[in-house]
Amino acid sequence: PPSPSSRARAGGVSLRKVRRSIATALRHAPTFGESALWQALRGSQRGVTFRRQVPLRGFIVDFYASRARLIVEVDGGYHVEQPEADARRDVELVAHGFRVLRLAEQLVVEQPAEAIARVRAALPG
Repeated sequence: PPSPSSRARAGGVSLRKVRRSIATALRHAPTFGESALWQALRGSQRGVTFRRQVPLRGFIVDFYASRARLIVEVDGGYHVEQPEADARRDVELVAHGFRVLRLAEQLVVEQPAEAIARVRAALPG
């Protein structure tokens, strides 16, 4: 049985199910930058497949390539207001063996080739 800490208090709904529902909703309403990057990432890059809005270690990450253990986050305007929260999240994810690449939404939108070059540079081999 699930541990008490893995259950939300309201009605005993598992946090995992809640996160999955949120991730599904986010996939249907991406930001402009996320949508632009997804158009470039869909399929595979160097043989690595990306998924979008993935629940991972208690967070929902924008893009995740499991084979490379690479997380790609598109940071829009509100990220400027929460650098400490983003840093804590990154530290926790890195501590669990993930690599995190943050791209400014402005870069993704205005210089898509540069954004993709950074993603490719972060991939193994």
